[in-house]
Amino acid sequence: MTVIKDIRLFRSTVPNVDGNPLPSYADDRQAALTARRIAMKLRESGFSLGDFDHLYVNFTPCLPEGAIRPAARSVCREVAWYRFYDVGIAPDAVDDLSGGGLTGFIINAVGRVLLECFSDAETVPLVRASVRAATTEGDGMLMRLKQKTTGARTAVVYLRLLDSGRYVPRVCVYDAEGHEFACGEMAETVDLFSVGEVRLGAHKVTVMPRKSVLADGIEAFELTF
Repeated sequence: MTVIKDIRLFRSTVPNVDGNPLPSYADDRQAALTARRIAMKLRESGFSLGDFDHLYVNFTPCLPEGAIRPAARSVCREVAWYRFYDVGIAPDAVDDLSGGGLTGFIINAVGRVLLECFSDAETVPLVRASVRAATTEGDGMLMRLKQKTTGARTAVVYLRLLDSGRYVPRVCVYDAEGHEFACGEMAETVDLFSVGEVRLGAHKVTVMPRKSVLADGIEAFELTF
């Protein structure tokens, strides 16, 4: 079981099956950002889709409107990290998927896929809360990414996904009673996984960047208190 990493949105006008072209992106920017934020909140709580971590929701008129089912595509080892799930949509609505007029419909459909295909009685409240947070909080939504506790101090690294598509890590330090007494924002990143080790001392927290191509050039962040 792997923890969810991302949710992406697609559209197709031909059956999403082996032998046909892969679906193209549904370019509703606000819906795409909201879907990514839903995945962030679910990841915060360790939510799993099973043996893959990227959920691709594809909207197609090749299914009855409102129907949901896994795409009839074979799973290859090279791309086993994602799965397509198809959602039926009216033929005359396909073009609107890129215009922003169906944002609410798209996010509602993403929620339905998560609830109907991947949730049980224990995780249903989590999915609903994650959809609600991503929808109502927008780029102010925080995802708890990492935490380090030493003695009476706890340092937490949160992430915000900006409307620009970039991430802002936010570092906060709390005392034993949970009161925040130091907070600061790191430089923006393009990757959800650029934050590395968190080191917490008596008067300073240091956040190291991960050693990766996407984190190249990011410097260590220090916050004194």
